[in-house]
Amino acid sequence: MPCYWVAAAELSPGMLHRRGRSVTVVDVNPISFQLARVFFWMPHGIECITDGIRDFARRETRRFDSIGIDVGGPSFSYEETLDQVTIAHVRRLLRRGGRIVVNISCDAFDDPVPGRIASMFNAEGLNVWMFRENTTEATEANAVILASARVETCVALAEYAPHNWSLAELVP
Repeated sequence: MPCYWVAAAELSPGMLHRRGRSVTVVDVNPISFQLARVFFWMPHGIECITDGIRDFARRETRRFDSIGIDVGGPSFSYEETLDQVTIAHVRRLLRRGGRIVVNISCDAFDDPVPGRIASMFNAEGLNVWMFRENTTEATEANAVILASARVETCVALAEYAPHNWSLAELVP
């Protein structure tokens, strides 16, 4: 069961690998792989591909049980990188019943970008939920989008949310 992993989500690539999963890590910067091996104990058996998410998702032909996307950086545009075409390609890579998790660093708690990206996953026929960090910081917050090809329940998902996070389902 291959698992496409851009970066951390519920389980790290190393944890998935040690549980017998096939893990592929994609990063535009090859130095990231070396840093992950040295500082985060990423096993050498994990497949590492140097590529951007847009190009990888367009060319890849394998299907994956889960896809974790954690991209960003200074002056990074989530909406440029995760446009509707890229999201459609990522959706195509997902196996039946699979899940996609996207971590988004927001400029503020009410940042509209996570909602717009979540809507694009919803347009691809996925069941979409959003976890949002409840913070008093005016300049920074986190959002995690769960786009699922299976029915999820609020009760089950709420168990994953720390006490300072809220959970909402995006209704089509």
